[in-house]
Formats: sequence, structure tokens, C-alpha cells
Amino acid sequence: MKRMKYQREIRSEGVRVSSPELPEGMYRGDTRASSSPDVDVRYHLRNRTIFDFRKCEKRDASDKNVSMTEASSVHEMSHCTQTKYCLRNVLIDTSRSRASSGIPNFTPQLQTVSTDITHSINETFEHEPSITRLPNELLTMIFSYLNVRELSMAVAPVCKQWYLIAHSPVLWRKLCFSGDGLSTENAKCLLTKSPLLAEVIISNRDDVEELISQLCTTNRSVESVAVKRCSKSEVLNSWEWALLHARHLNRLIKCCPKIRRLKLNEVCIRSNKFYHDLGILLPNLTCLHLSHNHFLTPRQIKNIATNCHNLAQLWISGENCCGQKEDWESAYKTLFQQRWRTLTHLQFDASKLTDDVFKELSLCVNLKILHLHRAVYLFCLGMSAIGTLPNLISLRLHKAKHLSSDTLLVLYQNGNFEILVNLSLAGCSCVNDECAAAIALHCRHLHLLSLALVEGITDKGIEAILKHCTSLHYLDIYCMKNVTGSSFSYISHYARELNFLVVEESCSDEKEKNIKALLAFSSSLKVHRTQTWKTGGTYRCKLLQYHNVV
Repeated sequence: MKRMKYQREIRSEGVRVSSPELPEGMYRGDTRASSSPDVDVRYHLRNRTIFDFRKCEKRDASDKNVSMTEASSVHEMSHCTQTKYCLRNVLIDTSRSRASSGIPNFTPQLQTVSTDITHSINETFEHEPSITRLPNELLTMIFSYLNVRELSMAVAPVCKQWYLIAHSPVLWRKLCFSGDGLSTENAKCLLTKSPLLAEVIISNRDDVEELISQLCTTNRSVESVAVKRCSKSEVLNSWEWALLHARHLNRLIKCCPKIRRLKLNEVCIRSNKFYHDLGILLPNLTCLHLSHNHFLTPRQIKNIATNCHNLAQLWISGENCCGQKEDWESAYKTLFQQRWRTLTHLQFDASKLTDDVFKELSLCVNLKILHLHRAVYLFCLGMSAIGTLPNLISLRLHKAKHLSSDTLLVLYQNGNFEILVNLSLAGCSCVNDECAAAIALHCRHLHLLSLALVEGITDKGIEAILKHCTSLHYLDIYCMKNVTGSSFSYISHYARELNFLVVEESCSDEKEKNIKALLAFSSSLKVHRTQTWKTGGTYRCKLLQYHNVV
């Protein structure tokens, strides 16, 4: 080790140490320096500095192993030392490394300067915003707005902390198994890893029975179960679909008593025991979907009405094929009389019901949504009962062929339909321009209107609707033969919020010309062309998009 001793000026700001060995008054060129120079000691090994210090206390004159170097070199070396021992903007105390190596610490004042610099750096970085500084509770709340796919593919690969949070059971509250893209074993594994699962959706899968069995074993606290279009066959006709065995559904309602929403869309169920135990084993059931279940019987409707005491939403859109007309009338009368306090959403097939049954609807004063499919025998008495519902915001009357302008005016006698937002009169062949004028006058807040397959309304009626219903977002004029499109010019002046128009696939030349002119003027408007009109298809999608009331 080579040791040398030098004695020169140290030009540093702020910190000065006087030395008795140098004469006073030297180095007057630097006005910032003190009259007494600083002292620096440096050890060298093969021309490389392994230790340095400055501004030490008075040393013994007999110690000849101490060397002094130039002051400018000291300033540069102290900066290099700080940079060398800096890790993630936190300066490591160099005195610890010296103490561990057995070298005495001769720089108390340098430590003070380094500490001040460290605090200033740390304070600078502590105030910088960063999502990594948030606690896990806040990150969990932020990640709760993401679905399972986003958590697995976008969040988990970021870092170890995010990986652990993304796989927290708290976030895995909803699972959707659609199609055959995921194997049965992987689907079961996901159910096992989600002990706090609240909602599960199974659609278009052949292994629905296996998934329900796994659900009954590992996810008994589930609150919402939806099974849609699940069959073991590939036929398109719902009458030929393979049945979902009732033993799996009976086990489901027995092992998962916290279910509040049960949706069995396009699933054929023939078990009387299932409908009898439904309300008994699921006391908290509030929503029941049995769409396109053609094997539903009047007895099963009575069991639902009698046992499901908290039922608020009931969807039965399948055709009433089993049972006599009198049995169906008795079943629906029981439903209206038993559940009139709780029902808020109701949809059913009215093909076998008469005005004597429809008048019982006046009891259901809490109804907000009422959809009647194939209401062929709906007359003035039933319309008067519907007109008394004070909270109705969505009304769909499908194929009400006896609905005329005089009958329609009965709906507005009590003034309840001023809050109506969604109205569908598809297939009501007796509706004319007078009915359209009544709609425009009494339903000014409509957002969705469907007049598909209505031939009695002309451009005059559409003009009245567009002038008064300025909040329209969705208008269905599918297969309205007397509408040529001359009234479309009023859309840009009055119905400026209209952005979805439904027409038939092959329009007349005049209507096609008016549609092109409308599209050239309005860029936000979308025209949907369909070959066949389906009950509740596009209408329901737009209903969910705008209001989320279903």
C-alpha cells in the first residue's frame, strides 16, 4: 500500500476545517474558501483509491502515515462515494462499511453532509405518485372492476405483489363458462380456487351436469346461477334438446341455499319436485328465469306462487303447451293474488289468458316491467287494469290484435304512463295513426319504441312520434309497409338522440333512398337490417344497454 502526504487548498462550499500547519491568508483568489485550508487523507493501492476522508480533527504530528491530497479531488471523490453506495435512491451509510472492514472513521462532518443529501433525495422520491405505493386493500378495490380474464392476463404478470392480489379469492366472485374453449378439468379447477364465488354463468356447454356437481361441492355460498342453452345434442330445435337431469338441479338448490337469482334459460325441466322444493329450499330467491321452457305446467306455476315468498322477478316466456286453458287461468290468478306485493318484473305467455285474468294485474301495484307475449285475447278490461299500474316503466304487448285507438287511450286515463320509458306494440295490427298520436302525446319520455309488423301507421304517425318523443334512442319500424321514410327528415330536427333504427332487409326504393339520405346527414345513427323479427331479440339488448332495468 502506497501512502503519500500532500498539503493543498480545498475549494468546497459550506464546510471548512482549519489546519494549523498552513499559513493564514493563503489562497485569497477563492472568496468562498476559508483562510484555513481543508485536509484530506487518502490511501492508495496500485493507483486506485480504496479509502478517503476529509475535514478530520487534529491529528498527532508524529503520525507520518497520513497523506493529504488536493481539495478538488476530495470533492469529486465524496460525490463518487455517494453515487457508488446508492441503491434505489437511498444512500448507504459508508461508515458501516468502514467499521466492518476495521478502518477507523475519520469523517464525522462528511457523514453529516451525506445524511443531509440522503434526506433531501428520499423526500423528493417519497412525494412522487406511484400505484405501487398503494396498500393492498386499495389495489384490491381497484382490481375488483376487472373481470377474470383481465386479472389473469394483464394484472398477474406484472409483479409478485400484483400476482398475489390478482389471485385473491375476494376478486374471483364471478365466473362465466361459455362454449368449449375451456376444458372441464380447468373449469372445475377454477371453481375450486374460488371459495367466495357469488355468480356463475354456464352457457353452450355439454358438461353442465359436471360443473353443477362441482359447484355443489366447493361453492355452496353462490348467490346467482345461470344456465343458458346447455345441451348434449347439437340440434337447433329446442323441442329436441336433451333434458338436464332434475337430480342435479335438486342437489343444487339443496346444497346452495343462498341462491337469490336462478336463471334456467332454454332448459327443459319436467320435475314437479324441483318446483315444489324451489321456494322451500331457497328462501331468499328473488329472481327466477324459466325462458323457453315448453314443459312448464299450471301446477308448477302454482307451486312457484305459493312457496317463493320473496319472488320479485319472474320470466316465463315459453309457450303454454301443457294443460288446459282453465288450468292456466287459475294458475296465473293464483300468481297475481299471492305475489302482488313482491313482483316488480313479470314476463309470461298470455296466449291462453282472457280479460278475467288480466284484470287481476291491477293488484300488482309494484310492477315496473310487464311483458306479455301473444296477448291475443287482451281487450278493454285488461287494458284498463294495466293502465292502473303507477310504477310501470316498460311495457311490451306482443300480438295484441284487438288493440285499437280507443282501447289504447284507456291506458292513459290515469296519467300513469308519463313515466313510461320502453314501449313495444309489435304485431298489434289494429294500431293506427291515432294510436301513434296518443303515444306521442302521453309518452314524451320514451327511449325505446317498437312498432314492428304494424301496418296501420303511416309516415304521419311516425312524424308525430318524432316531434314529441325527443328522447328516443331506439326505433323499430320493421316491416311497416305504409312507412316510406319521408318522415325521416324530422329525426335531425327533433329526435337528435336517436342512434338505432331497425328496418327490414329488403326495403322499397323510396325508403332505401330516404335511409341513405339520413345516413349521409347523421354519422352517429346505425341502421340495423333484419330478415326476420324475433321477440325481444334486439329490443332486449338495447333495453339492457340504456337502462339496465332487466
